[in-house]
Amino acid sequence: MALRQKKDSMERFAPLSLSDFLPVFSYRGRDGVSYLWVNWPVVVALAVGVALGRWLGV
Repeated sequence: MALRQKKDSMERFAPLSLSDFLPVFSYRGRDGVSYLWVNWPVVVALAVGVALGRWLGV
């Protein structure tokens, strides 16, 4: 019997969390300082959605 070679496993991505969908949130760094992080793709998507909604009269 021939030995089967093990397939290379795909790289696994980190699971999504709630903070991945929030436009702005704060977090504490390792140094204890609080930082504000803006999730630009979510902010842009919200702005486009609001603009389209107003343009379409929804």
